[in-house]
Amino acid sequence: MFSIEFPPEAVHVSTARIFSAAVARHFGADPADIEDLKIALTEACGSAISHVNDGSAEPVRLAAVPGGGMLTFEVNGHRRGELLSSDSPAAEPTTEEQMIALSAELIAALFPDAEFIDKPEGTFFRLSVPAGAAG
Repeated sequence: MFSIEFPPEAVHVSTARIFSAAVARHFGADPADIEDLKIALTEACGSAISHVNDGSAEPVRLAAVPGGGMLTFEVNGHRRGELLSSDSPAAEPTTEEQMIALSAELIAALFPDAEFIDKPEGTFFRLSVPAGAAG
């Protein structure tokens, strides 16, 4: 497993993009998948940052786990289902809800199998890309 933690500040999302691309390249992911991965993880990390800033001092953690021909990335700090459903409530959605809906649509278009995983330490957003052998 490879992981990185960073303070819940938007300026650190670029570090998460660089990290995820480097790990994906190391494990032989296709260049097009790497570009999609960087976009999806930018959205996921940005969402995690907005929720960590809701009162927690917990850092954002991005982990990459190779196995079974896939490279799986997980990001902590999410609320259950926030990026998976773009259904808006009957009331007028807030700007934050609209941004989450846009993130959901983008991630779903890039990674239809993205999911949330509940763990004892919180809810994690997970997505995977095919990977070859380590480079």
